[in-house]
Amino acid sequence: MNGLFSTFKKLGGWSLLNLWRKAGVLPYAVAQVCLTGVSRKSLEIVRLGVQQKILHKLRKRYLPVLEAFDEEWKSGQYATEQESCPRVWICWMQGIENAPKLAVIS
Repeated sequence: MNGLFSTFKKLGGWSLLNLWRKAGVLPYAVAQVCLTGVSRKSLEIVRLGVQQKILHKLRKRYLPVLEAFDEEWKSGQYATEQESCPRVWICWMQGIENAPKLAVIS
């Protein structure tokens, strides 16, 4: 039992459970721990399963937004005239007086 608590603290403890609760995967994680056990490999499998669940939820929620943005980007909606500006901005940390002549040419 002492090993279980040290593993719990090592993996993040209450903050990890709070994150899983906020992500909505805490019931899944608890069920998986009950089914697979608390060995090192089992906990790794639970962690990977929780990550996959969270990834699935994020994709389900934000994929339409990202696809809409991608379509807007491809249509040129975000293009500006500044893209054809011939200026190159530089930052010479030693001072512009100490910059090589190539960098100072305007």
